[in-house]
Amino acid sequence: MRERAAAERTERLEVEAPSRLFFHPSHSLQIEIHWRLAPGPGREPDFEKLWSRRREHSFGSGPVAYLGPEDQFLYLVHHGARHGWFRLRWLCDIDVLARRGLDWSSCAQLSIRYGTEHLVGQALILASQLLQTPIPKELEGFTRLKRSGAQIPQVLSFMRDSLENAPPERVRMYERYLFAIKPRRQKLLYLLSLLYPYPMDAKTLPLPKTFHFLYFPLRPLLWTWRKLDKTGKPSLVESGESKLL
Repeated sequence: MRERAAAERTERLEVEAPSRLFFHPSHSLQIEIHWRLAPGPGREPDFEKLWSRRREHSFGSGPVAYLGPEDQFLYLVHHGARHGWFRLRWLCDIDVLARRGLDWSSCAQLSIRYGTEHLVGQALILASQLLQTPIPKELEGFTRLKRSGAQIPQVLSFMRDSLENAPPERVRMYERYLFAIKPRRQKLLYLLSLLYPYPMDAKTLPLPKTFHFLYFPLRPLLWTWRKLDKTGKPSLVESGESKLL
């Protein structure tokens, strides 16, 4: 059961992942290619807007484009919150940027537009209490939101005990935290996405390709079966394969 649950989590992470990591073994070079800023579903700036606010830095034989300061701040806020701030260095990045002269009015407007005010408030509460980070006056209101402080106890526990190689009970706690910090619209989209078939459904009940459309109405039943099945069997049948991949 535990291995099956882990497999389902891995499938969901692969579908929702906003990037892919590449590693060059000879040069020990790691590159992460993003097609989204954060896992979906959710609203975020489109590429054209990010590109129009980009900065450039000379690197090697030519310039390298990277996020504008306000987009970078909001990305780091979202990234740190999504990982429960279990690495203090992510909060140190927020401290460094908060001490610079960013366009905080623009940050506030972007946060409101994409529904991340509570994440900005959470980051600034943590940074101000742990690192004495100054809070820009344009963002002070975000720190007073109820949702901004609601998950602070969980975050502090993630910082204390880390989430790397976490036992199952802490993984479940982290998953509840992840759902709690989602904007309301994203929560609804996430719940709806649970109805979409996953490869694990095909492993549970292999069907001929002609009948793959049945995985949509069968999704709740198959999910429930896996949760209730105590035999450890990976499928409703003894053998067989599906081509739903």
